[in-house]
Amino acid sequence: MDLPVMFNQNSTFITNVSNVIAYASWGSNDGSWNANHLPNSGYDTADSGWGTGSKYWNSGLPALGSTESFDWNQQTSVKRNGNAALEGALLRKNCDSDSAEQTNGLLAEYFDNTGITFNTSLMPNLSNRAADFIRIDSELDYTSMQSTWPGLDDRFKEHFSVRHSGYLNIPESGNWSFHLGSDDGSKLWLDGVETIDNQAIHPHVEVSSNATWYAAGLHPIRIEMFEASGWAGLDLSWTGPNMSRAIVAEQYLTVGNGSFPAQSNLVHYWQFEDGSGTTINDSVGTANLTIQGSSAGSNWANGIDGGAYDFDGIDEFASADISDWSGNFSISMWVKTSNSSQDQYSSVIAVSNTAGDKASFQIQQNGNGIWQLRNNNTNDFGDVRGEAWSNLAFTFSNGTVQQYLDGLLVRTVAYGNDSIDDIQLFKMGVNRAGNTYHRGLIDEVMVWNSTLSSEQILAANRRMIADCEQYSQADNATAFVQQDFDFDNSLMGHAWIIYGYGQKSGWVNGDYKIIVEAYAENGSLLSSNISSAQTFTSTWNSKTMRFRPNQDAANFSIRMEAVIEQGTYNGSFYFETMNLRAIRPHMDWLDGSIAETAVSTGGRSFNWGSTYGQSLIADLLEDGVSGVKGYVYEPYLTAVAYPSVMTTAYTWQIH
Repeated sequence: MDLPVMFNQNSTFITNVSNVIAYASWGSNDGSWNANHLPNSGYDTADSGWGTGSKYWNSGLPALGSTESFDWNQQTSVKRNGNAALEGALLRKNCDSDSAEQTNGLLAEYFDNTGITFNTSLMPNLSNRAADFIRIDSELDYTSMQSTWPGLDDRFKEHFSVRHSGYLNIPESGNWSFHLGSDDGSKLWLDGVETIDNQAIHPHVEVSSNATWYAAGLHPIRIEMFEASGWAGLDLSWTGPNMSRAIVAEQYLTVGNGSFPAQSNLVHYWQFEDGSGTTINDSVGTANLTIQGSSAGSNWANGIDGGAYDFDGIDEFASADISDWSGNFSISMWVKTSNSSQDQYSSVIAVSNTAGDKASFQIQQNGNGIWQLRNNNTNDFGDVRGEAWSNLAFTFSNGTVQQYLDGLLVRTVAYGNDSIDDIQLFKMGVNRAGNTYHRGLIDEVMVWNSTLSSEQILAANRRMIADCEQYSQADNATAFVQQDFDFDNSLMGHAWIIYGYGQKSGWVNGDYKIIVEAYAENGSLLSSNISSAQTFTSTWNSKTMRFRPNQDAANFSIRMEAVIEQGTYNGSFYFETMNLRAIRPHMDWLDGSIAETAVSTGGRSFNWGSTYGQSLIADLLEDGVSGVKGYVYEPYLTAVAYPSVMTTAYTWQIH
């Protein structure tokens, strides 16, 4: 047929050719199909000259209220598989606290069950799961509905659980019956005893308990409920002496009861109520702390309950010597800081002056936003939540340590009987070595000479309620990271694939998406492509977009954008590992053109995407070839060398 032929065996696609009538390639062998064209796409290269602290990447901030802040920064503690990731941290400075005993209602912990598997004839197991959203519910009277309950977002519409806990104040001794209705399943515990079993998937069903005698006064109460798609409802009512059947009203419910767990074993209690001077009194024992440092005694502040001390992070700490002791013990303390990435080893409490001593301990930050327990090894509690109170606690029993964050068990570690319990002194605000200082508030530190149970640690946590207002601009705000990218002229007119990863931590909720704006050489906007939304979760997930910009585009503005939604308080959004690929080949095809390409089984598809991130058959068709065939191996050499063989073989297949 005497047609001109181009042959290339250097592992790259022949591309950007005009007047193409026939094309064949060993597609899966192309060495450049997955070339990532985006500079610093993993955010690994730091550069303070850019708005995010990562080279080539600038940022955009959301609208903020007067007590809110938001910052993008490169950090290395939360990352997927590279050396760094970008963090967008939202802080609120008006997180208040209240006495749980004086707070009416029940603590409501909501859990997003998307992706959670469980036996739907029973109940999801909420043990040791961190709630996705927490609030105070005044009473349980949610009429079954298909929409979300008031004040909740769409995470808690179709697949969710809620745990309500607190205390029920029974006004008069006598026989009481309880009535629990739900859609779907639910259970009620009173005084730690399962009282109503209404589990499994079902429409709204009410189950009543037998009339049982209860003494007047406070009784611990817990209700768990789950929804597995469709209508959702929950209601709790009661009947008793001089009480006609009615919804249990707010006045009979409190979040806490104000009591100390294991009070007879409480040996030290620093309340931080002194308010002035350089002494922090031990209201139970004799280990009064003395504040030291250049600004000692000048940083008293409001705390989780009354007063607290705000250590300056420079040279300030408080200490007390005690008679050495060892054995089983428990510790609980409240901490709050505006600096979630303090130096490694900056400690809120330590019990000796010997650095790295395996027989003692300190509670520290790791330098990358994680609370840790350290002797000569380290074990994480969890994230440092900037400008929010956190309760750190752990117990020691015969060599076994259990760590708790905000009342929930997060880790069990075997240390051995000779480790961690050599307590020689108490220091707060500095590490054992005495050279790395904590910046932030400390309050309500308690030490027991016994091992508290998980229920007792939770009771200690529930003495106080930390209350943060929701982000003021939820559902109306976005934050983004952005890079301007100039590409080579040889890539003009090509289709592209781009993807990136996202994750969240803390009390934040939202989606993310990829936006690519294409510009001409003169700077005019030619086209814009926006991916669909991907929900942020507590583990890394990704979003991919295939797009074809205007054929005259010479550069891109590429954004990863966080859309901040209801249910956002304090926390962080993270972006990691972007990838920008040019789809190859790109030709000026003649009418009636044909193409053969060798692809893997995963690539033989007429749909976008494949094992390779490209589907060569679909890509060729979208690029304009008239006919295409995949899965050719040895024949492709003949097809390349002799166009007459290829064209005649296809004449009967082209319509």
